[in-house]
Amino acid sequence: MRQGKEKYLLYISVCAAFLPTLLLRDPTPANELRYLSIADEALRNHTFFAFTNHGVPYADKPPLYFWIIMLFRWIMGCHKVWLLSLFSLLPALSVVRIMDKWTVTETDWESRSLARIMLLTCGLFFGAAFILRMDMLMCMFIVLALRSFWRIMTREDKAGRERWLLPLWIFLAVFTKGPIGLLVPFASTVVFLILRRRSKEIFRYWGWRTLGVLLVCCLLWFTAVYAEGGSGYLYDLLFQQTAGRAINSFHHAEPFYYYGLSIWYCLAPWSLLIVGVIVASLSPKFVRTDLQCFFLCTGITSLVLLSCISSKLEIYMLPSLPFLIYAAAMSLSRFRDNIWMRMALTVPSVGFSLALPAIVILARQEDMPYLNEGLPYAVATILTLTGAYSLYLLYMKQEANAPEYGRYRIKRQADNAQVIKHLGAGMLIALFVGGWIWPKLNAYTGYGTLFRDAQELSKEYKIKEIRTWNLPRSENMDIYMGHAVDVVQTATPPVYDGKPFLLLTKKNNLKVFQKQETHTTGKYAIVVFRERHNNGDAEKE
Repeated sequence: MRQGKEKYLLYISVCAAFLPTLLLRDPTPANELRYLSIADEALRNHTFFAFTNHGVPYADKPPLYFWIIMLFRWIMGCHKVWLLSLFSLLPALSVVRIMDKWTVTETDWESRSLARIMLLTCGLFFGAAFILRMDMLMCMFIVLALRSFWRIMTREDKAGRERWLLPLWIFLAVFTKGPIGLLVPFASTVVFLILRRRSKEIFRYWGWRTLGVLLVCCLLWFTAVYAEGGSGYLYDLLFQQTAGRAINSFHHAEPFYYYGLSIWYCLAPWSLLIVGVIVASLSPKFVRTDLQCFFLCTGITSLVLLSCISSKLEIYMLPSLPFLIYAAAMSLSRFRDNIWMRMALTVPSVGFSLALPAIVILARQEDMPYLNEGLPYAVATILTLTGAYSLYLLYMKQEANAPEYGRYRIKRQADNAQVIKHLGAGMLIALFVGGWIWPKLNAYTGYGTLFRDAQELSKEYKIKEIRTWNLPRSENMDIYMGHAVDVVQTATPPVYDGKPFLLLTKKNNLKVFQKQETHTTGKYAIVVFRERHNNGDAEKE
């Protein structure tokens, strides 16, 4: 009973920690604004399978996530970032819940508790749990698909329901993000069966039923795409966005070893701990069960597969993280009083301890004025205290008169678990406190504050026209304006042409507008182009 309360307390704590971020954050220009803009355009055009980004075909992503955005845009009348963020946060909690129930018979409560904390607080999973992207939703479907495979293989499914759910989950993963939703489950299961010398069973899981369901669902999807977008859009969806990115990417091309480097900060602050245990677990003496072997196989196979694809981003690693972390958690009990494990926890503890000195130094930078506030210092203080107490648990909190080595060993293991829980709790508290700074941070991360300030100037000066220049993806500001954005495409800065307008641009571009009235908003600026009256004479700015 106490264990169940502890588990749900973690889920509630995670939701509470994310609450300020969900409520106060503006969407970022990089992808979030684009997805919202594409959904708005689809609603105006009454299209559901073939999407456009300001008239340009956008076959990069399947439709499921856009449908979610479109549905709530239609229901609410506007975009609610907090509501759409739930379709990242709730799938993240679902992934943890599925993995936890999956391993309940394979490991003890303490190991599963540490796995939950490490997964929910590792860098990549932590960040993907609130951004407006389809990756966490796809990750959930992949986990469900692999869970169905496992239940079929171990004959946990008595009614045969999982044999139908397996292709359904895979299709939903593909329908959410693309072919990776198929490649990860296929490669992971095939490699695992080969390693377990059960290659003859491959067609048991990838036979006519699985392939038939996938084929029928995909044919229905592609037929709808062809009906709306034509052959050109379908070709782009099937080949340019799949084979093109895999073989010779036009977008996000990186070397083979990319994920070998990025995994260290994607798993932070647990990088040394997870990677070290995974490497040690490759030895047969550490792999105790078929399930642990399957988790290791899934995580490593996914990374190797992704490394072979030309297009690479850190977020693509997301489906491998639950399996890597839970596989590592299954072996944590084998590293009780281990010097290496202590060092693996010492590094993040020291890093947390340095948060306050770091914020003092960074706050002096001219391009980070938002750090010179009370909340950033409060967050840094929380992290510093968390790190300092973790170091105390690791090195100072020992029984002076421990009579035997066995007792000391048990004590040390308990302290290691406490350190992991304490660091995780410190991160969640810091996120909750730091989340309230978003109203000021939005001026540096998004266009919402910039547009609201432009609206106020527009009313003050009675200037209706707003243009943008040298702003990345500013065309997607139409979700704020309610109409197409006038983007100045020239390399040279615009000039006053007799018609008053407000120009939105980067703050570092102001040196070319020395004669105009300017207003700054975070790292952006608003330049006023209008006639100015001086001594009765109209003087053009």
